[in-house]
Amino acid sequence: MTEFINVMRDQIEAKKDDFTERSLGIFKWSALSLEKGSAIVVVWDKNKTWTSPQSIGACIQTMMLKAHGIGLGSLWVAAVRVAANEYKKMYGKEEMDLIAAVGLGYPSSKMAGKAGPPRLPVDDVAEFRS
Repeated sequence: MTEFINVMRDQIEAKKDDFTERSLGIFKWSALSLEKGSAIVVVWDKNKTWTSPQSIGACIQTMMLKAHGIGLGSLWVAAVRVAANEYKKMYGKEEMDLIAAVGLGYPSSKMAGKAGPPRLPVDDVAEFRS
């Protein structure tokens, strides 16, 4: 797990000029959050079909709901993609797409209720029509 986090942090630092301060903050917060957990599940797309995004999203959500049901905290982290090429080599997954990672662990009382990075307003990311 430490190696995974170190690779992510190295890539954040190496690519810091390519990102806004907001993005860098999200990357750094994500690395710290993964580091505080007990396990990291790395999610890959092997098939790369047009239905893969929906299937993978549903899988991640179901995994997170199950984790919650047994008292674990979880965090869906797409920011790991900053190191996608390095992880592909590290895990021998060059033919796959890195989608995300899910951090899992028992929530600490210090973190309970603590806000993560700022979220975009729903109207900035979705359009509702009647």
